[in-house]
Amino acid sequence: MSRRILDQRVSTLAVLAALAGLAAGCNQNSGGASNNVAEASNIAAAPDPVATVPLTDAAATAPLPAAPAVAQLPSYRIRRASIAKPSDQYAFIERANRARYGFGDAPPDYAFDYQGTSPWAWQGDNGYYMVSEPIPDGGERYYYYAPGQDAPYYVSDPDYGYGYQDGVLVVVYDRHGHPLPYNQDGPYWDWGGRYWLHGQALWQASRGDHVGVPRTYWNQRRNTFSNYEANWNQQMAANPDWSAYNVQFGPQYNQQWGQERWRREAEAYRYDQASNDGARAEREHNEALAAVGVAGVAGGLIAGGMLGHHNGPPPPVQGQLQPGPLPGARPAGPYAGPGPAPYGAPGPAGQRFAATQAAQQASAHNLMAARQAESQAQAQHQALIAEQQRLAAQHAQAQAQARAAGNAQAAAQARAQQQAIEQQQAALHARQAAAAQQAAQAHQAQILAARQAQFHAQEAQVAQVQAQREAAANQRAQQAQARQAQAAAATQARQSQAAAAQAHQAQAAAARQAQAEQARTVEAQQQAAAHQAQAAAAQRAEAARQAQAAARAKATEESAGRRPEGRPQPQ
Repeated sequence: MSRRILDQRVSTLAVLAALAGLAAGCNQNSGGASNNVAEASNIAAAPDPVATVPLTDAAATAPLPAAPAVAQLPSYRIRRASIAKPSDQYAFIERANRARYGFGDAPPDYAFDYQGTSPWAWQGDNGYYMVSEPIPDGGERYYYYAPGQDAPYYVSDPDYGYGYQDGVLVVVYDRHGHPLPYNQDGPYWDWGGRYWLHGQALWQASRGDHVGVPRTYWNQRRNTFSNYEANWNQQMAANPDWSAYNVQFGPQYNQQWGQERWRREAEAYRYDQASNDGARAEREHNEALAAVGVAGVAGGLIAGGMLGHHNGPPPPVQGQLQPGPLPGARPAGPYAGPGPAPYGAPGPAGQRFAATQAAQQASAHNLMAARQAESQAQAQHQALIAEQQRLAAQHAQAQAQARAAGNAQAAAQARAQQQAIEQQQAALHARQAAAAQQAAQAHQAQILAARQAQFHAQEAQVAQVQAQREAAANQRAQQAQARQAQAAAATQARQSQAAAAQAHQAQAAAARQAQAEQARTVEAQQQAAAHQAQAAAAQRAEAARQAQAAARAKATEESAGRRPEGRPQPQ
């Protein structure tokens, strides 16, 4: 990976050197401006964007894996706010619309891996960034990032658009570009939080390895991108408020994006020429030429460097943000907790990316200054050669006049004139020596600037590799912590389940023992009651028998007392 990044940085230096040479050729007269127009109009020679990885010829063996549906993305309870000035509601969608204008019809710069999917990225030389990913219903989701920021300022899907400022969801647009009422309920407020968190994860993943997009996949999805931009423009034309905002701030946005569009449309033009798509190539050629006038690529602006920034429109939101109704959301600003850092000031990765861009731009500036100095020295050298040729012509003319005069006075005048010419030539030789020395110094300065540029590029490459390693290490540490937490939670859950099962078994055993004891007590009580009943019955029977016996005895006695004497007893 280090070799790939170094090769990319070296190609960056080559582009910067070409731009510096073009800037050095600019001067203040009309002829210089004409040369710049000719250079800028040479669409075929326009440089590729710095971050571009060439498309590949890999075959499209299967459809690209789709990103999860919004309901399947991790939930994030984002803070909400409303925009104080209604006229600022269109700032976010217009800012994203101008980014689409800037990236034009050019292919993506590269793809990167994210959880088994392959999002595409457009990385502008002006620091802006756009990511696209296919979704299950066949559409696309787009994420737009400002320079140095690691979370999106705008996200769009086929149905809604979401505007963010400092990690706060401040506006949601319907599919026609109309802002939805802040107090209107809907699932899109939840979706906006999920998209923001997912967009931050995509940006972090894009700091890893970059690979070229297969041209077969680009050909399959290209019309989807073009139609999306066309639909957006139609929606703006049908929306008076959005159109008014575009009229007010559009020219400033166009200046900010014009140079990027020139490069992108030139890149698309070359792609279509190679694909033998003449009609499309002609349209993109005209778009690139139109961008030359919009951006001021010819003339003074390009002399300021193709990587320079124009002043953009005012901040998207003017006035105070009104706090939203969702309590418990993570605040914007520094965050020390788990998970990705919230969006406020640029995070560590964003700071490293901005520092890399600043080092590259400083190197480009030094290289451009050296090229300009060398160009000036060359111009002075050419002027000295012309002066020498003029003096030589004067010398030849004086000699011819002396020969033609044929007298001493003319010869003396010729000798005097020749001496003057020889003095001028001596002075000219001195100036030539000084110019040669200046050119040598300029050449040495150019070599030094190139070495500095290479050093800064290697330094940036090392910093980026280190940042990627740190990010990977942090991610592995977080994953290990998450796995440990999950394992501990699973162990605790198993222990809790085992303890609960043991308690349940003990409780069941105690209940069964209590039931058995109660049954035995009841049985004993029943048996005792039966014995008591039997004893009582026996007592009653014995009492009855005794009563009967007593009754018989008494009856016998009574009978014996009433029988006459001497009468025999019956046998």
